[in-house]
Amino acid sequence: MRTVFLLFSLVFGIFFFIIVAIFLLRASASGRRVDVNAKMQPYLAQRAAAIPRPRRRSPGQLLEAIVRMVRPIGESIASLPQAIRMERLMQQADLPFRGSDFLVLMFLIGIIVFLLASLILQDFFFGFILGIAAVIFSIFWVKLSIQRRRKAFGNQLGDALVMMANALRAGFSFNQTMSLIGREMTPPISDEFTKTVMEMQLGASAETALDNMARRVQSKDFDLVVTAVLIQRQVGGNLSQILDTVANTIMERVRMKREITALTAQGRLSGYVLVCLPFGFAAIMYFMNPTYMMPMFTEPLGRILIGVGIFLDFIGLLVIRKLVNIEL
Repeated sequence: MRTVFLLFSLVFGIFFFIIVAIFLLRASASGRRVDVNAKMQPYLAQRAAAIPRPRRRSPGQLLEAIVRMVRPIGESIASLPQAIRMERLMQQADLPFRGSDFLVLMFLIGIIVFLLASLILQDFFFGFILGIAAVIFSIFWVKLSIQRRRKAFGNQLGDALVMMANALRAGFSFNQTMSLIGREMTPPISDEFTKTVMEMQLGASAETALDNMARRVQSKDFDLVVTAVLIQRQVGGNLSQILDTVANTIMERVRMKREITALTAQGRLSGYVLVCLPFGFAAIMYFMNPTYMMPMFTEPLGRILIGVGIFLDFIGLLVIRKLVNIEL
């Protein structure tokens, strides 16, 4: 068994380094993609240096070194649709990675977890399962970061619109009110407004900058704000009054969401308990009587049952989340 494992690891390692070499050759032969965010970063850094605010999250030195190592591979796959979608997710989550680099990191994490688990457990099946689980967990972590940032943005949006309406009544222009939000409020809304102002200062129209911000934020409430502002810029009207009306609507939606979250807390907790119960029960049984539980890990039928159980557990989690998540 150990000989087969070492042979498999050697073949897999050779195959992996061949892929890395191909990607490096493609990266050296292909041109670099223009990154608008990278172009704007010096201006954003100057702005942040002049305005005291909490520091943006940044990876550690070790992670930065790893990202620099995988960047040539990431640049070679930057034009793929998966890398473009991941780049959008990185912007939405405000993570200090490029989409293509994060895809390469996920691939490497899956391989490392697979090799370590297979070496420690001496089982390719569980090593493969754990490698896939590591990749899925990476994607889940990104989605969770996006949800948290989107929720924080929605909670700040009502206050930002009230501040903009008051600034417009005081004689500020629309661009000045956008800059005011970027200076006076805290992330994530201040970062997004600052990026939008920088885009307009670099030559983009207000409509284009707002559309780009709406794509980054992916918030229904902010889509309503963008629609109202664009209509006002085309047909005219009292923008401060429009923003007050939209702010009241958004604040009411936030209040209703909080009430729904409080009312469905018991259902969510019950769902999490039911999902964790099989794993906890299996762990207790294993520590109480390992001989009784070992066939589940060594026999082919036991592994199939474990896989089916995990799949059904995941489906149950999705169903419970669908029942307790009420869209407004």
